[in-house]
Amino acid sequence: MEQFPAPHATGTELQVPKLLYHYTSARGLLGMLGHGELWATHCAFLNDSQEYLFVFDLAAQALGVRDPRRLGTHRKLDSLRKHSPIYEQIAAAIDARLNKGAPNIFAASFTPHGNDLSLWRGYTRPGDAYSIAFDTATLTEKAHQDGWSLAPVTYGTDVADWVNGLIDSLVRRAGANKDSADDQAQLLASRWIDHLTKHAPLMKHGSFMAEQEWRLVREERDGTHAVWEFREGTSSLIPYVKFRFAIDRMDSAAVHAICGPTSDQSLATKALGLFASSRLNTVSHGVSPGDGSYRAW
Repeated sequence: MEQFPAPHATGTELQVPKLLYHYTSARGLLGMLGHGELWATHCAFLNDSQEYLFVFDLAAQALGVRDPRRLGTHRKLDSLRKHSPIYEQIAAAIDARLNKGAPNIFAASFTPHGNDLSLWRGYTRPGDAYSIAFDTATLTEKAHQDGWSLAPVTYGTDVADWVNGLIDSLVRRAGANKDSADDQAQLLASRWIDHLTKHAPLMKHGSFMAEQEWRLVREERDGTHAVWEFREGTSSLIPYVKFRFAIDRMDSAAVHAICGPTSDQSLATKALGLFASSRLNTVSHGVSPGDGSYRAW
């Protein structure tokens, strides 16, 4: 049986980076290196509240979900409409997701660029900026052990191409199962939506392509919220879950820390080194100063 296609991340011609960096504040750094834990944020509470829904918007446009006349952009839309139960179930599911927002999926962001001026500006504040380097192989191993996935993000036109390919695959499978019972049609539609939902956290607008982001992702399905934690945000509480990347120094996936732009780079880097050397759950390859050319003081 044909499988629904997995996305081909933008820039996959590049090798998997040996190190992935996470940008954070002093508070975040103290928590991560002090406890060997990283906080993954609920997708509905990321900096861009609509980010998770980007791929659902593309699917809705292709399938004409929110057009009263059901006029979509996909070239095989008429073929899919012939399989009415499948089309209607998918259209309803996409519309419901756009109304409800992101499900209980948590994500933490990384990039292969650990000392990037645009990332210091975009994701930290002057004088309160750090990036932590993680060994990608170790991080991947720990992710799989705990039910997480680590994967590169797909951007822009590559996302649109994937959505169109996903619809092509659906049309082929619907045609191959045109004489199946309604429950089989419903199962096919449900699997298609699950596939879209699974990969949605790894899809972003093309304007973010330079970041070459990777994400650590997990969906919380049990509904108990037993492992959820909350931190204060600018306008609301922010739900997150913890990902443990270290038990002790020898076990840690974190291998290096960089001190970002600050008014006294030498002093701040020295303080970072003193903190790192005083903790078991910390970096194994020391610390270094970051780009000091960015000044906002």
